[in-house]
Formats: sequence, C-alpha cells, structure tokens
Amino acid sequence: MVRIYGSNIPLARRRLEGLMLRLQLEGMDELALEIARDILPLMHRKMLAKRKPISSEPVDEHMRKVVRAYAKTPKGREQTQAQIAQKFNIHPGRVSEILKGG
Repeated sequence: MVRIYGSNIPLARRRLEGLMLRLQLEGMDELALEIARDILPLMHRKMLAKRKPISSEPVDEHMRKVVRAYAKTPKGREQTQAQIAQKFNIHPGRVSEILKGG
C-alpha cells in the first residue's frame, strides 16, 4: 500500500471507485452499492459560501485624479482614507495606492 500524506479527495474518490468495481467482480454487490450510494457522494468539495458581488467602483485614471485632488482639499485632508473611499465608493486599499502614487 502506498502512503499518501495530506488531503487528496480526487485520488481517494478514484481509489474508492476501483474498490467498488473489484467488489462487484467478486460478487459483493451490497458493499459496492454502499460505496456508490453512501460514500462516493461525500467525496466532493462543496463551496461553503458564495462570494459577495463586487460593490465598489472600478478605479481608472480619472478616478485617481479626482481622489488625489479631493485629498488635497481642506476637507479631504481632515478625512481618513476609509472616509475618502466611502465617499467615492471605492476600496480603502485603492485610496492608499492612489495617494502613494499608484
């Protein structure tokens, strides 16, 4: 028997399918059916949660200029990057990139 470390669901599924076929050839249909009905369906990865849809605006060169100009105004200088991001509906990390010259 080969030792395999770590998780490998596709390989485990193939090995179970092989065992199922061997059991059928040897007349052990009940065991083969149990594998097919009860065990193989468990060998699929499932998504835990759907990704949240993108809700922020894309940042193009025009948006960069607008954010830089706003950040230089008296009101813009009083606000945090998160507040500026909220005002323009963009991700706060993008504001940081823009203000650092990105």
